[in-house]
Amino acid sequence: MHALIPFVYLFVLASIPADPRPPALWGTRCAPCHGEAARGDGPAAHLYRPPPRDLVTGRLIYGGDRIGLRRTIRNGLPTGMPAFGEALNEAQIDALADYILHRRAQGVSEEVAWKPPGPMAISQTTTASCVGCHKKQADAWRASRHAMAMGPGVIGQYGELKNADVKRCNECHAPALLESREQTDGVDCVSCHLTPDGLRGLNGRRHIPIPETSGEGAIDPGFRRSDSCLHCHNLPLGTAVDGRPLLDTWREWAASRWLPNGTQCHGCHMPNGDHGFHGAHDPGRVRSAVKVKTLDPVERGDRVSWGFSIGNVGAGHHFPTTATPRAIVTISQTAQGVPLESTHSLWSIGREVEFIDGQWVQHFDTRIPSGAHFASSYEAPRRPNADGVRLELSFFPDWHYTGLFETILSRGLSVIARERIEAGYKNTRSSAFLVERVDRQLAGPNER
Repeated sequence: MHALIPFVYLFVLASIPADPRPPALWGTRCAPCHGEAARGDGPAAHLYRPPPRDLVTGRLIYGGDRIGLRRTIRNGLPTGMPAFGEALNEAQIDALADYILHRRAQGVSEEVAWKPPGPMAISQTTTASCVGCHKKQADAWRASRHAMAMGPGVIGQYGELKNADVKRCNECHAPALLESREQTDGVDCVSCHLTPDGLRGLNGRRHIPIPETSGEGAIDPGFRRSDSCLHCHNLPLGTAVDGRPLLDTWREWAASRWLPNGTQCHGCHMPNGDHGFHGAHDPGRVRSAVKVKTLDPVERGDRVSWGFSIGNVGAGHHFPTTATPRAIVTISQTAQGVPLESTHSLWSIGREVEFIDGQWVQHFDTRIPSGAHFASSYEAPRRPNADGVRLELSFFPDWHYTGLFETILSRGLSVIARERIEAGYKNTRSSAFLVERVDRQLAGPNER
């Protein structure tokens, strides 16, 4: 005798799509944390406490029906899940809710979530193997910071490091050659394009057959998502200093408006597939990330004040991200366009950390989260000959390394190590640039 199914359950079952495929939105918005199969095992899951919910078998805060799912997707959760209500329309929210409903009805399956490419190498496959067919990409890559990741400043420190420490550094500085202590191609072609089942090209499609790989195959959905950058651009939570890992770029992006809007790392740093990997060392990219605003200078008696703000309008992460770069705001009074000595004030925008007695210590963090702004005001006695004020926003991509190399050079080093550190030091000191300059006139004697 067959068990009777209550009418209300028949209604619920009928409302679940029969066999929906994961909507495209799932891959770019949800899968990095919840996984391709919604099991809470996405490549970024380890970066959150509590971890992302298993949407197939887990208990959901607002319930596992469409109403509860829509509310969660629209409004987000305080656990770190962003709100998608302003980025997605109702049909898109329904599509995501329907997929979760289907997966919960389907139960545990044999699906295996895609994992981001890890550091490994294929013999006979190097960057040199790729140049013949991919010259445009190779030329752009050679001038990029990826290609320079294994520079003299890194190599110069390896003489003092144990093999295990070298391997740990090379996981991101030279993923294809984990044991190398020599200058290499850094983050080369195979570092990103090599996956456990072969080389991946445009859109994650498997490369044509080459030694030790097989031919055409399925597409890795995460290849052009931000989680493909996760391995080197977010340290584990266990390494946190004052609650945040020294590399926390992926989580900064995930907490911004860019994830709900579907903008991936590649959209800014690899526009149109550009393999120049434009970031902190690219003046154009940095200038597009910030907006400087100033108020009218105010004079009260013999004092002048000038309010300003720096907005993070174009970066999907903090400005700057990581503790390595630093932005410096300088305001001074000017006479006929020339800054006057001893009238300047400085503001430092960045994260200052120091390695003391075997652990990292944070001194301050004034970075600007995505969509936020930093505001302050210049206050000083007006010089009699001052006829203007000037604001300069300067950017130092290698600020932390400059200080680190200065410390290392003060110690006893071998000749070859000193040469390498000095070369790295020279490189870091020459990487700074001016982001923006603003000049404003002060009132003349008859206008005060």
